[in-house]
Amino acid sequence: KTYSDTKGNTTEMNYNALKDCVQKAYGANPIDMITDMYIRGDYERAKGIIDDAIKDLNVDYIDLLLIHQPGADDEGVYKAMEEAVADGRLRSIGISNYYTKEQVDEVLSFANITPAVIQNENHIYYQNKDLQEYVKVYGKAYAEIDDIRSCCCEYS
Repeated sequence: KTYSDTKGNTTEMNYNALKDCVQKAYGANPIDMITDMYIRGDYERAKGIIDDAIKDLNVDYIDLLLIHQPGADDEGVYKAMEEAVADGRLRSIGISNYYTKEQVDEVLSFANITPAVIQNENHIYYQNKDLQEYVKVYGKAYAEIDDIRSCCCEYS
């Protein structure tokens, strides 16, 4: 599915590929669905995208949903995600590609639910140890999703 924001930016969301990947890794009835949303927009747009993702994945809920990167209305997007946790459409929420303490602190300043995951690039050439140490205070893991992808999906 392709979504467009008010500035004409588009986002490809291939839910079937994600669902196939999880099914290959966990069997016909996957327990956890994890997705990373590239949302440029606001509260209303995020609510719609969450609903569409659940419908397109043909699941009752998504176990973990991440905001892909900082945007113009993170507060509105995060609020929509928190509401989806409250009504059971999402089980947990987090952030991705928030590389500075200031970016993480901004989310924490308005979050009623502390992000369950902070997912960032992390490898031998880029470790961002300051941020890793900083988020440990919150009991958060600092992980790279490519490690998970390589376990369950084959890319051509």
